[in-house]
Amino acid sequence: MVSNADAVLSIMKEREVLSAMKPGAVWIQMSTIGVEGTERAFRLAATRPEIAFLDAPVSGSKAAAEQGKLVILASGDQARLAATAQPFFDAIAVQTHWLGDVGQGTRMKLLFNAWIAVLNEGVAEVSILGDALGIDLGRFASLVSGGPLVPAWAVAKFQKIKAGRTAETEFPLRWAHKDVQLALAAAGEERARLPILNNIDATWAEAEPGFGADDLSAIYLALTNGVKR
Repeated sequence: MVSNADAVLSIMKEREVLSAMKPGAVWIQMSTIGVEGTERAFRLAATRPEIAFLDAPVSGSKAAAEQGKLVILASGDQARLAATAQPFFDAIAVQTHWLGDVGQGTRMKLLFNAWIAVLNEGVAEVSILGDALGIDLGRFASLVSGGPLVPAWAVAKFQKIKAGRTAETEFPLRWAHKDVQLALAAAGEERARLPILNNIDATWAEAEPGFGADDLSAIYLALTNGVKR
């Protein structure tokens, strides 16, 4: 996967990957490039009608990718292309969800990552509140672990913050921020009704120069050191 739509289109067009593909090949677009970026890629693919196109972003951490345990959010012509694509998906993922027409996979991925962003910001701010109240974060994490209030992913982030391991990157803050921006762009006029995501966008933009390469849980350190919204 690459970072954005411009990178995808550069590879496929300027580096002539698309023109080198044989008739009947399938372009499986797996990077998180947003709704508009996916539409651009789909239009480019359509310049070669003998090439099929699937929108199939993935969800999962660096560790999940290394272990072949990603979740694939596929969209496109399932009836025609699943037999070709599924063996590849099975090699890197534990689940494949077919979601409809091209673009639906990307829309679902934006929802996934908006949810992660909101959870992560909550983890960071509750951790700061815990510090202010003199609460041991490890104890807090153990109390909520396995209960109905907090997903396991959030508990793992509490533990990461407690252990001082936010520089051990699973999902870089800069890419998480990029996905928040893509989600807000896709929201259109509804963006005005998303105050939490808008505030995350502004806060993470300030944090990115110093913490962008770190895990997104490093927003805890950014806020602790004076990045405020």
